[in-house]
Amino acid sequence: MQQGAIPFVDVWDRKPYGNFLLFAAIAALSHDPATFQLTAMAFVATTALILSMITSARFENVAGTAAGLLYILQLPLFGGDTVQTPIFYNALVAGAVLLLTRTAVHEDLARTARTTSASMLLLGLALTIKTSVIAEAIALGLFASWNWWRSARPSPISMAGQAGKWALIGAAPSLAIAAGYWIVGYWDIYWHAMVVSNLSKAYDFQTAADRAHLMMRLIAPLAFLAVAGWIKWRKLPEAKLLGIWTLSALVGLLMLRNFYSHYALPILMPLAILSGAILSNWIAAALASATALAIVFWLTPPTDFAQTRMAQYAFDRMAKSIRAHGGERGLFVYDGPVLLYDAIPSRPPTPLFFPPHLNHDIERDVSHLSTRREVKNVLASTPGTVVLATMPRQYPVNWETRRMVLRYVGENCRKVDEVLMPMRDRLDRIAVWGDCRE
Repeated sequence: MQQGAIPFVDVWDRKPYGNFLLFAAIAALSHDPATFQLTAMAFVATTALILSMITSARFENVAGTAAGLLYILQLPLFGGDTVQTPIFYNALVAGAVLLLTRTAVHEDLARTARTTSASMLLLGLALTIKTSVIAEAIALGLFASWNWWRSARPSPISMAGQAGKWALIGAAPSLAIAAGYWIVGYWDIYWHAMVVSNLSKAYDFQTAADRAHLMMRLIAPLAFLAVAGWIKWRKLPEAKLLGIWTLSALVGLLMLRNFYSHYALPILMPLAILSGAILSNWIAAALASATALAIVFWLTPPTDFAQTRMAQYAFDRMAKSIRAHGGERGLFVYDGPVLLYDAIPSRPPTPLFFPPHLNHDIERDVSHLSTRREVKNVLASTPGTVVLATMPRQYPVNWETRRMVLRYVGENCRKVDEVLMPMRDRLDRIAVWGDCRE
């Protein structure tokens, strides 16, 4: 994007424009991964503080502290330590809910209108980062409208006008982006990425079911605390808001259907707030926090750097081999770390340069581009190096494109390196094919 690439046109994914813009802004500071981690840490701290404020408004400060800590300590269990986008938009959604909690307890109508408008704008900004926020945005918008009806007792026409105004404020960021694509002539591509591709994406039922089962097991302790905490929250003015938020976050999770672990990150926020209610003394709070910390150290030990060092070594070795064996004539990462394009550096040879878009069968022809044609065009350009896992890393496999790449490297290249690249729960053997014939 810093070099003029347009999301969806030159760099394709189904994530909204705000997601691209967010990471481009961070990359403008530095491409060092630490920059992304530090930015994510700031957003995590902000979110935890907001959750603490919501909880502390009704319970002891220790309850608020516990809610914030529970949120932070749950993140590594759901991929929240890997700069996933919910880390960023969670802060916007939490901020919107904080504003709405204030409208639930005061009767100053002018202040309620202003506060609700700000809340809808935050939700609108979150929606430009992740489309699944639509579930929470609609639910919280309906709550705001009901709250206005309850407080102001407006006429039906006045009510419709106020609700329409808030809906427009929430939709404004997305409408502005859509208008921009229409003006520059890329409306069809934008519509396909944001709507058609999301609706047409296929799912592997067994894989999704396995992920859902694991997610349920990991989230069960926090859900149990949240159910117990609801008993204390249910008679308070904020109860309806928190209940609606929790249910809408669950709907947003179910909408995605693939059940990747980081999809659970948004629902951790209301669960943490509800849990805080029963952690209103230091002993309970300390016990819950210590237990959560123990689980983190057990399942995702933060002090185990062996995997990090191994991954760094494998990555650097691949980059060195690519540079030495034809990388200057073009790099094609068909099934491997996409960050290699940045490390070489090498311009990605196709807008579908995120490897799963080329090698994962459920991504076949999901974009406005033909997957087969894109791989064919890349191979026709005779890249000097190709990165290819020896065994597919994404199932179900797009065997059509994989066979095309295997044929190319078999006929034109030689294997110049092979490394073991650790992922969180597995080791991938990845080959670098280089010195490919022009």
